[in-house]
Amino acid sequence: MRRQVEENGAPLPPARQAEVDRQAAEKADAIRRGDVLVEDPVPRLSKILERYLFRSVAREGSLLVLDFEPRPGKRDLEHDNVLRAVHGRLWVDEARGELVRARMQNAEAIKWALGLGAKVSSLTLSMEFAPVDEVYLPRRIETDVAGRILLFKGFRKRQVHEYGNYQRFSVTLDEAIEVPPSPTPSPTP
Repeated sequence: MRRQVEENGAPLPPARQAEVDRQAAEKADAIRRGDVLVEDPVPRLSKILERYLFRSVAREGSLLVLDFEPRPGKRDLEHDNVLRAVHGRLWVDEARGELVRARMQNAEAIKWALGLGAKVSSLTLSMEFAPVDEVYLPRRIETDVAGRILLFKGFRKRQVHEYGNYQRFSVTLDEAIEVPPSPTPSPTP
């Protein structure tokens, strides 16, 4: 579970930190209880990958380096205005077929409502993954975004999430079915 501890480089005020911690505790309790957490449906990964052209550009040791850029034209995908503006580079462990690192940025402004609603002028996303047993899991995700909302309010947000201390665990479940005793027949007169 992650929780926010600072905003714009400054620690959260105590009241805001208490609220963030309360919300994180509620989410953790819901997971422990087995309550279903509903997520927004997202487009299938295969459809998103079809949006891009991939080129092998280098090899760094056992890593294959791929550049990607959007295919020209519009696609019938939700959030295509974002997808068609993003390009980047991927580092893939060729032997294991796992993504090791990714860097993405926008090549053009990303606009909503013709730029009147919101406009992202700068977007950068960097992700690093580390091998843990048989899979690569996130180690660091860094985002930096800047733009404006409703033509007037500018914003800039940088977030860094670091992950680690992954541990394997196993669960055993023993279940026994108890058969109720059969009723003893009552004597017949």
